[in-house]
Amino acid sequence: MVSVPAEEAIRPFHWRITALAGLAFAGNGIDAGVVSFALPGIRTEWQLTPAELGLIIPAFGVGQLLGAVLGGIVADRLGRRGGFCITATTAGVAMGLAALATHPTLLGLFLLLAGLGFGGVAPVAASLVSEFAPAQHRGRMIAWTQVFWVAGWCAASLAGGLFAQQLGWRGLLALGSVTLVIGVVGWLLVPESPRLLLARGLPEAAAALSGDLSRRYGIHVPFSGLARSVPPSSAGRQLAELWGRALRRRTFALWTTWISMNAILAGPIYWLPVLLASRGTEVAFQTSAMVGVSMLPGTLLSVVLIDRIGRRPLMLLSLGTASVGTLPFMIADQPLWVGVGAAAVAAGVLAAWPVVLAWASEQYPTRIRASAVGWASGSARLGAIGAPAVTGALLGPAGDNRAAAVLPFAVLLLAAFIFVMLFAEETAGRTLEELTG
Repeated sequence: MVSVPAEEAIRPFHWRITALAGLAFAGNGIDAGVVSFALPGIRTEWQLTPAELGLIIPAFGVGQLLGAVLGGIVADRLGRRGGFCITATTAGVAMGLAALATHPTLLGLFLLLAGLGFGGVAPVAASLVSEFAPAQHRGRMIAWTQVFWVAGWCAASLAGGLFAQQLGWRGLLALGSVTLVIGVVGWLLVPESPRLLLARGLPEAAAALSGDLSRRYGIHVPFSGLARSVPPSSAGRQLAELWGRALRRRTFALWTTWISMNAILAGPIYWLPVLLASRGTEVAFQTSAMVGVSMLPGTLLSVVLIDRIGRRPLMLLSLGTASVGTLPFMIADQPLWVGVGAAAVAAGVLAAWPVVLAWASEQYPTRIRASAVGWASGSARLGAIGAPAVTGALLGPAGDNRAAAVLPFAVLLLAAFIFVMLFAEETAGRTLEELTG
């Protein structure tokens, strides 16, 4: 059990912020899920080989990388509220355009644009929740946002598993445009962060906003130290600080682990409908839907454990479960056991996801928090960029070389487990000011 200091009780306002951030993540889950279930239809309509399809889908990952970095910078410069609305709206519009694509190149372009919005959600939403959350509830609040993400993926999985043939791949992608609504709602309901205003050298505005939030919602946002104007850092200076002596151990553990987790999701898990296509379309979609739904228990487990046993033990448990799941995923003959292995991988990775988000938003100063989360999330998208191409190439022309396609990702998961064991720092129950100095 992790001991925590006495601090502000969680209030309805905190759940409101969690729900708003969670809805943005739910939109991400829907987008990721519908792209996965659209792959067989895209492949069939344009007669693409797995390798050719694997060259289109990385556009989504490239967009996520750029969006994560740019979204974090926007949120640190324009504010959490503006960043929230811009990222969600961009993803929604682009997914709608992707559904109308008439050529693989256009599809890749629109998926790139969708990825810009998709990737920007994590740094904005994670920073927003962290800066309002009481310390002893911060991990749980972030974990709940990932329950929303999984719920979005589950909704997309059910739609894909039950109605993929009726909707077609265009109808599935069109479902992703729901994030446009989330962006509009966010403009009306998301507050700015007093901590960010203070860090940007605006103490009067921060105090006024904090007082207003206290009167209206009964919350207290603690300030620490003297405010001074801090000009936005350039990208180069941000990277130099993140990899400087004070932060590089944290940065290494976070980036490498997140890259591995993204790779397994964007590779074998995204490709699961294609990996099972040789068993029949109905079996492929039904098994993939089962795997999508299996993500929910792992994420709910994180909600329960993240502030109780701490970040590091939960991460080791989650990555260990995912690593074990790669064995049946690679070598099982029956679709059921392939699905069980894939479910263990997906559930383990999704149980770990709230931890990497919490770590990313807890370990860096407020003035660069969203940018730091953005750089970490952006680096993680390297896995999302390379994984589809690697998976498609290793599957072979017939798409039936599953063991070879999954093996590199099993190795990555094991490496992530080792890095967490060696380098990760426990942060549960500590205030942001204590963690960042």
